[in-house]
Amino acid sequence: KFSTGILGDKLEYEATNFGQTNLDYQRTTLAAYSEFQSTYKKFDFILGGRLENYDIEGTTDVTNLIPFKLTKFFPNASVQYNIIPQVFVNANYNKKISLPNTSALNPNNTSYQNPNVSSYGNPDLAPTIFDNYEIKVSAFEYFYVSYSRSNANNQVMNRIISVDNSAASISENIPQVTIHNFNFGLPIP
Repeated sequence: KFSTGILGDKLEYEATNFGQTNLDYQRTTLAAYSEFQSTYKKFDFILGGRLENYDIEGTTDVTNLIPFKLTKFFPNASVQYNIIPQVFVNANYNKKISLPNTSALNPNNTSYQNPNVSSYGNPDLAPTIFDNYEIKVSAFEYFYVSYSRSNANNQVMNRIISVDNSAASISENIPQVTIHNFNFGLPIP
């Protein structure tokens, strides 16, 4: 089986308050995707990839957003060994991108604020690139054991800081982070 597709997306976003433009944001995304699926004896294979192009720019009332222009290939691959019907071992890899949401970029974001806590956007946020790995053993759609690992560059995290005897929540990029997950599922009647 072979599948392919294309995507074109343009986003223009403007946050205005009492005639003041807090965030003027433009993003153009172009992408093409192809995937090949095949079976050989007890093995199932998937091999695919996305070629993505991003062009992001914008301004706030205090600064310009850091322009982001990227054309990158994001591969994915999966192999599954079917031990017996409904019992299998699966391993996969994929590379993904996650863009910061517009509210996290807006420096005048006031989604939550009181006399003690403020929330600030960060126009300097960069997109996050993930490398994801997973291995899973599954039996009869009920029992499974899996381990996954994600290596992320520029992960967006919320941070609480002290500002003038109060607290503020801000979003920042963490240069590198590794996330490990271990999952175990067994239904109990």
